[in-house]
Parts: sequence; structure tokens; C-alpha cells
Amino acid sequence: MGRIFMITLEGRAYSCKHCFTHLALLDDIISKSFHCGHGKAYLFDKV
Repeated sequence: MGRIFMITLEGRAYSCKHCFTHLALLDDIISKSFHCGHGKAYLFDKV
């Protein structure tokens, strides 16, 4: 089972929904239409 991630209110960084650790920047997204074994996912260049 994967972790759930959400966008911060500022919208500039993605962070963990549970511990709020910043994981990636908005500019690092390669694709929002990526799919993995667990369903819909975002593909990042750097995390």
C-alpha cells in the first residue's frame, strides 16, 4: 500500500499527508497522468 500525498496550500511543494515532510516541488512534475500498480500517481523528476 502506498502513502497518500497532498499539495500544500501554497501549491509550490508536495508533502506527506501524515507527517507533512516536503517531498518535491511543483516544477519537478513530469506527468500527472502516470499510473502505477496501485492506481493513479504523479511522476516526478526529483523527490
